[in-house]
Order: sequence, then C-alpha cells, then structure tokens
Amino acid sequence: LMGIPGSLGGAVRMNAGAFGYTISDYLQGVMYLDGDTIYYKKKEECDFGYRHSVFCDHKEWLILRIDFSLPQKTENSDQILKDCMEKRLKSQELAYPSAGSVFKRNDLLPAPVSKIIDDMGLKGYRIGGAMISQKHAGFFINLSLISEICTKPSCFTPISTKAPKSITFLTVPVSTIPSFKSFI
Repeated sequence: LMGIPGSLGGAVRMNAGAFGYTISDYLQGVMYLDGDTIYYKKKEECDFGYRHSVFCDHKEWLILRIDFSLPQKTENSDQILKDCMEKRLKSQELAYPSAGSVFKRNDLLPAPVSKIIDDMGLKGYRIGGAMISQKHAGFFINLSLISEICTKPSCFTPISTKAPKSITFLTVPVSTIPSFKSFI
C-alpha cells in the first residue's frame, strides 16, 4: 500500500488498496467519533469490501484511531516493497499532487474507465491546472501544486529492519500538518 496518496483515515474509510492488497488486510479495529461519543469497531464490524467500509455509509463519523496487526518481515519483504514501488513509478504520476486513481471498477462498463479515457485520446488533456495523467488515465493530476515527492525507489528504503507486531496510528486533521497547509 506504499505510495497511495491520501490520509490514513480516508484509506480506511474507502478500504484503499493496490496490487491485490487492501488496508483492511492488516487492520484490527477503528476508534471513531459519532456526535459526542467515541466508539470502537473491530475489523469484522467494519463491513469492508471493494473500496467500501461502514464508514462510507456514515459520513458524520470521524475516524480517530486505527489499530493494525502487521505481518512478520520475511527475507524478501524489502524486495517486494521495492518491486511494488517500481511498478507504481512506471505506471503512475507521482511527481505531481493527485488523489490517486479516481475511478472504481464498474462491471457494467466494457472496460476500466481509465482504458476508456485512454482510448478516447484524453491522456494529457488539461483544464486549468488539472490534467489527465499521461502515464495513467485514471489519475487526474494537479499541475498548479507541484509537489516535492521523491520518485526514486531508493527514497523508500525501510528505516528499520525490525517490524513491530502491531501498530496504532492516531489520525489528525490534515490542516495541522504544516507541509499540507498549501493543499487546503
């Protein structure tokens, strides 16, 4: 899931995924705020599916904490991460701000939406600062906000070779993170 743009809370809300994995594969539970009350749902209570969770059905719920259970690191873990990142770099525009791939699969269409856009010759089509990616037609990139995202696989070298068995993330409003204030 490395390299997927967005917030951790948003990734849980829509069960973000890539390369055959989703965030719910590693999730144990979610603490959220509904009105003035804090609740906790175990993974099994979150109704995870393709780009869906119970949080999609309750937009008023605010995700506060996410508990994960991480797999043990194996001999080829670093290589798997490197291969996924290289695949992502070849097929996706990571040098520009974007929301990632913006279309869900739709079995009613004859092909994925990105292929239909590509077949229409719209890669690179631009309106103002918004442009359909020239690498992947499912990505709309923001040319007005050029980012400083590192696009070399070496930038994603693990900091530690010791992986914890579980980890908890607290979600915070994006506006409180100084480097993201320019995106709001």
